[in-house]
Parts: sequence; C-alpha cells; structure tokens
Amino acid sequence: MSIELIQPYWLLSLLPFALYWWWLRYRQRSKVSPIPVAQVEIWKRLSTPTEVRTKLLPLCIGFFLILLSAGPRVVPLPENEIGWSRDFNGFIHLDVKTPPQGPLSLLDTGSPVNATYVSSASGAVTISFLELPPETLLNLKGSNNSLELKVPPRPDPIRVFQLGEQPGVNEVLTALEEQNWITRVDAAQRYTAEVEIGPARSVRNRHVGFVSDGPEVWLPSMRAAKLDDPLLRGLQPEQWTISSSYQTATGTPILTGSKGEALVTRTADGFLWGFSPTGGDLSERSDWPLLLTRMLIELGEASRSRIDSQTWAGLHLPFLFTSILLVLLPVLLGSGSNWSAAVLFIALLGSLTQHEYRLPEKTSQTSSYVLWAKSLPAGSVIQIPRQEVAPPPEFFEALKTRGMGWKFSGQQTPQWSLSKNSCRPGEVIHIVHLQDSDVSGWTQKNPRGSISPLTLPLTPEFSGLWTIIDSQGVEAPLLVLPSFPVSIAEKTSDGLSQLFEEPTFKSSTISLPTPPLGGLYAWQGQELSSERIEEIDRWVRSGGILFASVGSPGCEDEETRNSLSNILGVNLPEPPPEGDLDMGLLLIDLSGSLLGSAATTLLESTLILLESGDGNTRWGLAGFRDELSWILEPGTSITSNTLEKIPELIRSGGGTHLGKAIRKVLPVLKNHSGQRRVVLITDGKTTPDRWSDLGKDLALAEVELEVLLVGKKTDTSVVSQLTRASGGRWQKAANPKEAQEILKTLLEENPAGWKKTTSPLIQDLSSVFLSGYTDPVGIPYQSLTPDSTARIGTAELVWTDAQRRPLLTLQRVELGLAVTWWSGLDPLRLGSSGPRIKARLRELLVSALERNSTSLRQGALTQSASGKRVFMLERRPGDGLEMEQGFDSSTLSDQSLLLSAEPGSTMFKGEIPDHILDPVIYQQSPIDSERSFVVSESSLENLALMKWVDLPPKGKQAMGFQPHSFLLFLAAIILISSPVRQRSGLGREQR
Repeated sequence: MSIELIQPYWLLSLLPFALYWWWLRYRQRSKVSPIPVAQVEIWKRLSTPTEVRTKLLPLCIGFFLILLSAGPRVVPLPENEIGWSRDFNGFIHLDVKTPPQGPLSLLDTGSPVNATYVSSASGAVTISFLELPPETLLNLKGSNNSLELKVPPRPDPIRVFQLGEQPGVNEVLTALEEQNWITRVDAAQRYTAEVEIGPARSVRNRHVGFVSDGPEVWLPSMRAAKLDDPLLRGLQPEQWTISSSYQTATGTPILTGSKGEALVTRTADGFLWGFSPTGGDLSERSDWPLLLTRMLIELGEASRSRIDSQTWAGLHLPFLFTSILLVLLPVLLGSGSNWSAAVLFIALLGSLTQHEYRLPEKTSQTSSYVLWAKSLPAGSVIQIPRQEVAPPPEFFEALKTRGMGWKFSGQQTPQWSLSKNSCRPGEVIHIVHLQDSDVSGWTQKNPRGSISPLTLPLTPEFSGLWTIIDSQGVEAPLLVLPSFPVSIAEKTSDGLSQLFEEPTFKSSTISLPTPPLGGLYAWQGQELSSERIEEIDRWVRSGGILFASVGSPGCEDEETRNSLSNILGVNLPEPPPEGDLDMGLLLIDLSGSLLGSAATTLLESTLILLESGDGNTRWGLAGFRDELSWILEPGTSITSNTLEKIPELIRSGGGTHLGKAIRKVLPVLKNHSGQRRVVLITDGKTTPDRWSDLGKDLALAEVELEVLLVGKKTDTSVVSQLTRASGGRWQKAANPKEAQEILKTLLEENPAGWKKTTSPLIQDLSSVFLSGYTDPVGIPYQSLTPDSTARIGTAELVWTDAQRRPLLTLQRVELGLAVTWWSGLDPLRLGSSGPRIKARLRELLVSALERNSTSLRQGALTQSASGKRVFMLERRPGDGLEMEQGFDSSTLSDQSLLLSAEPGSTMFKGEIPDHILDPVIYQQSPIDSERSFVVSESSLENLALMKWVDLPPKGKQAMGFQPHSFLLFLAAIILISSPVRQRSGLGREQR
C-alpha cells in the first residue's frame, strides 16, 4: 500500500487557515477592555476553567477538512514476487520472481506434481501444471529452502439469465453450463444474473440482445469491423451466409455488412446481434458459439467489481471521512454547525457526478501523462483521441490501480475500407466503397517497411502488419496472420492434402512443425519408424496436435499401429485382409453431345469415383469418341498428382462409338484374376451396335457393368439392352450431387472392417474440443468401427453415430492433443455430408491450433514515463518471465532486446536504447524464414483491441465520490467563524 495526494497544493491553504483563526482570536481580545471588578474576580476563582479541548475542536475539524481537500488515498501496490494465471486448456501457471535456490520440485501433500519449468536468466521461474483444486497447499522446494503456496480459487461461473428461447442459443448455454463456465438462473433469480440473453427490447443490465426490428439487410456479406478483434480470433465471419439481418442502431460495430451496416455491435451494457445465430448457414457452422461464449466471458468479468471493499475504501478516503463528519458535526458542535454541514452535503452531492477529462496535448516529457493521471479522482473517465499514439503503459497501469476508465473521442469515417481486416497469406482482399477500380497513386507498405505501388487484386504474400495507403494519404491496416504449419506423413495422402487447404494451413512433408505449439501432424496409415514415433510422442507432449485418419488406406505395420495407439488412446484397426487387387475400368463419353452441365457432371463424377481410394482397386481411365484413348493405363494407383492432371486431359468433341470401346477393354479385364468392373459414364447417345451380344460377352467374362447416365437429355435405349444382357444396372444423374449419391453405392455395403453409420451424429457437448459447438453435422457414409467397445481405450468420445460407434475421438497428451477420425476422407466414404464434415473438422482443428498457436505474437510500440520508446509483446500461457526479441535499425542490424514481464501479467516490456535509431522490431515466422515486422508506434485504437495489454475497460470503473476541495475548505472556514466560534469559547461577546 502507498499513500498519495490527488491535489497536494491544497495543503498550502493550511497556513492562511491558521492565520485566519489566529486573527479571529486576536480581534476579539482587542475589542474587549477588561475592567477589574471584585465580584468577577471572585467568580473566576470559583468557576470551573473552560476546557481548551472544546475551544480547539472546530480548529481540529477544520484542519482535517483541509487535509481531505488534498485528496489523500491509499493505492494498492501490485504483488511483484508471485503471480498466478489460468488458460483455456485447463492449465494453471505460477510465476515466482525469487524462487528457492537449486533444482526445483513442486509437491502436493508430499507427492511430486507433474509440471514444466521455464527459467529466466535472472533466476525467475514459471511453472505450468494441470488444474488442482482451489486452496491446495503446494510446496515449491529447492535444495536449501522451500516456499509454501496455495492454489488460488477459480473465478465463479458467470450467472446467466435467458429470456425466451432463441434457437440454438439454449444448446450453447447448456454446453457451457456442463463445462462449469456459466450458471443459469430462472426468472425468480433474475436480479442476481450478471448477464442476460434475449430480445434486445426486453433484456436489461449487461446483456446479449437480439434485434428483431429496424432497417433490414438482405443477404449481407459479413466482415470484421476492426483489425484483429479478439472476439473474432480464429473465426471466419467472412464465410458466414446470413439470409437477412436488422441493422443495430447503437454501439461500436464488431461485424458489418459489405456497405458498412452494423450487424453486431458492442454497447455500454453488452452486445447486440442483428440476426439469428442459427439463421442462414450458421446452423451448419461451429464457430458462432465461440463468439457468443467470448461475449459472455467479457460481460461476466466486466460486471464484477475489480477491487474489493477495502481497496475501494482506500481510494475514496475523502468521501468516506466527509460523510462521517457530516453525521457527527451536529453531535459535536450542536446546531451552530448547520451552515458547515450544509456545505459538506453539497460537496458530497457534487462528487456523485462522473468526471470526464480530455487527454492533454503530448509534451516532450511523457511522464506528465502519469503525473496527470495521479491527480485525478477515482471514477474519472479519460477521453483519448482515436488515432492518438498510445500513452505509456504506466499511464494505463495508473488508471487501473486508481479505479479509472477511458473512452475514445472523435469518430473515424473512411471513404473506403478493406473487405477483410485480417487474413491468411495468399487470400484475395477487395477494396469496398471504391468509386472505380483506379488505384493509381495508391501504395502498400509491407511488414518489412518497404513501400510499393498497389496493384489489384491485393494478395499479401507473407504474414505481418500491412498498410494500404490511398492517393490522399488515408491508411487502412491489414493484419496477415501466418498459416498453421501442417506436416503430412511421408507418403502424402489425397484425403489429407485436400483437408488442409491453403491459405489457413501450410502443409509440407518434410518434418514436424517447430515449435510444437500451433503445429499439426497428419497421419493416414503410413508406416513409421520407431525413431519417428518417439519423435512424434515427444512433439505431441510438448504441445503439438496429432490428427490420425484411420480409414483407408489402413496401416499394415503392426508396430506402427501399436505405438500410435498409445498416443491416440485407441486401438487402431488392422487393414482389411489381403487378396487379389480388383480391376476397375472407367469409360467416359467424350463425344460432342456432352456439353454444358452434362460435361461438368461427367468430370465431377470421374474425379469423385477415382478419389474414393479404398486401397483395394486399381483403375484404368479411358475416353471414347470414334476411337478409345487411354487417359490412365489399366491398374494405375491413384494419387493427388494423378487427379490434378485429369481435367487437362479430358476434352469433348467428335462422334460416339461405345461398342468399339467396350470390345477394346474386354481383353484387359479377362487377363485379371481379381474382381472386374466397368463403370460407364455417358449420355446414352451412340452409334448402333449388337448390344445384346456385347452384353453377353461381358457376362461370360464375369465383368460387372455399372452405367451412369449424366445430363438432362439422355437416351436409355442402348444402356437398357446392354445392362439387361450383361446383368448390370444403369442409373441417371442430372447433376454432380445426384451423381455422388449414386456412385457411393458402388462401394460394398459392409466391406471388411467397415460399417455403414446410422443417423444421427451425436456430439459430446461437454467436450473442450468442441468448445460449445452445437451445429448438427451430417454423418459419414461408412466408418471403420466394427467393434466400438474394443476400439476405445482412454480416449474421449467426441462424435458417435446412433449406435455409439466412434467417429471422432480425442486424447489429451500433456500439452498436446491426439485426434482420431474413424472414417475415410474420400467423398464416397463420407457420402453427401462430405463437404460439411471436412469443413467441421477444419474448424475444430483451427480452433484447437488457435488456443496455443505459436503464430506471430502481437506487439505494440509506445513510450515509457521517461519518454523512452517501449516495445510491448504479447505473453502467452507457459511463457517465462523473460524473452529475447530481435530488432534492426538504420544503424545496426540483428540486435536483441531483453523483454521482461511482471508475475501474472500478460505482456512483456522492454525499453529501446536511445542510440538505436528507427527501430524495426521483427519476429521470426514459425513456418518459413520470412520475418514480420512492427514498424511504427501503435495508436490507441489498435492497442485497445489487444487484450493482452490489459487495458482497463472503457467507462466507469469505480464511483467517483471525490468532494470538491473548495467546498471542503469553505466548510472549514465556516467552522471557525461565528456562531460556532462564539459557542465554542473561541471568543467573548462584548457587553
């Protein structure tokens, strides 16, 4: 604790106050000429002497009021030796600035705690371990001494009241309650709720309200209103499709439409949604519940007092003592104190109003900011220009410890804006509200500080903070986030390579991503060496994510299966029994009659069938016009490279001679010992032939014939004769979706090791991996789960079908995750729900990667109280208390800066030496050798979006209650003046 005075110059009034009191006493004595009278002298000797204490009481109270006018308050000092923090993944982190000496061990009732230790060069240590019950007594033991600590209590769950039944929201709240994030209250306890959810007109206090009237926006294109808003971290609102929305009339936009219409806003009392969270395709997405969850957490934290009653009293000493004096004055001094009490009452009433102050103009000495903040009463709100360079960190620390708030002043209304404020490398960014496409005179500044002319389309190549500058000098920031590094097992799999598409992921097959946090390793049946498996095990335990698709192709190596089973927490299945490889020949009609949508369906159907990749069929692909031509030789193993070349090789035109094509492929099939199949994709129009005889030849050769007629105008006469004679079948598809439904039936209903899944998909809503996601997703057509009870070991069931067969399982491995997908990734294994399933898997993995991502940290360049430049860097869970940061300048290169953090804080700070000119701070990308830079001082508007800076929230933090100093001084003057002076014996009346 420390004592400080808000307005110390009022102490100077003590001298004139004392002189005034002395003058009053001297003036009274000079007016009275005492005459010796015997009776009076005798009376003096007999009477009790007047107590000096009574005479000096008004003077003492007056002195005390002047002391209160200086605004004394007790400010809590931060605890600098020990700090605690918790993260989303269930870990608790302990920072100890001065730990015991020697090798450290953490004990709980004598038993070692499984923990990781990060030591700093200064001797400080950060310890991370899984959550323990609150108040657990821990012993941090060194070789010579020890330190006893207690696990701090968890924050209480947020009390939430839901008004009405908003579709989808109830399921999210149920999931959050199961995870002990919130506690739901009923209508009888509504007054105890910290957050309310419901229609915007009906909710009160802090709330998430849904707007249901006002200007309507149809088919809005969603985009983030601000650069890297923490509420939207890891989400992709640009991909949301909303059929209609109402514009929100109040608040700061979070999500807007393409024309800038506010669709989701932050207000002083909460958040407003202009659309239903399950409208449009949101019912098929799993990221909007995370946005709602973050809103609830933010509102819950803001609704609770950040200071306890003792601290609050220390910040409001003048108000408390003035209130006490107002009650005691009539008791101590009688009715003669009425005038003074009235002035004190006015002073208290005046303190109830919220005080707003505008940030003073920047001076050469930044320390004036901090000194100025110390001169303001608690409850003050500071107006800071929106684009002003951020004040020093000490300024915001002074606001936080003294119970003050801040808000922006002024508004920014740009003539144009970017379609997205954050993206991944390689994404196309559009400029909206631009009158024409002429961008001559526009420039772009990349994260390295280089400026070049702007060319459209805008596709930033690497991560970091980009700046777009128009011809008038107006700037717009663009934060390019690094892609998540994904390493695919040595033999690339088509399904995996398609699952991790750019630009969200950057895949390779070289090595495991470094560092593990924020990286993913994908495996699909490849044989791995024992050294590689040990490396993967260590990598996952250090924070990596292992994603294993145990569908086709199955892993034939028993040692690989057994070793990975320990990491995944499941028993991996054996591959199907070996046998003769099946031969499949795909004949596609390339005649000129297949045009438009029919040609598209033919191409899509071809790729879908070849992508099935069940591992037991080798394919040949031939196109026929007047003659047959091989596109893929018979028996070809299909890979991603093979599929990429197919669209270039398919060209339509010419006549159609189906009979000649079948006769040419028939000898190839007869020479094969396994199962033989011909899949024919055509519109049915061909030259005449002896179709019954040709069909009998296929039947004698034991060749299965499957015919798929594509297009809206087809001829069934030929294929009817052909399939009737061969024992085959024909089906018709007007579009690729219908074709996919038909082609998936070409798979066996129950091949070895596979089972057809049963609807619906069941999700474990309490799973941390899902994070409250509730959207009903389609189920795969088949899953590799013949015996569900024998397959699951210690892993958590995240998705199952109606018969409780596992579809997605999760195993936590220390800091990392091991995820198992129990189906194939090819379209025919997934069925019609394939695109939605893949999208959901990507979303879940992105969310998990975001939580512990080692992507480029956010940084900000501000100034210290002494005027020096200070670089602040985001600190993440598990980091130590110190970090080395590289930087360049115009005079030096490849320098390092030591950054340090206070225990329990969320940011590193370090002063840049004065001799370093034009510092350029960089961070090495975890993916490649590209460097991303922070090149300029940060504006407060951008700094406010960085939650790790720990700025106090906008608005009132504690009630002001600072009586006006002048009124306290006036009340003190009245106390020593008439009539209180006369009744207290300060002077004598003249007769």
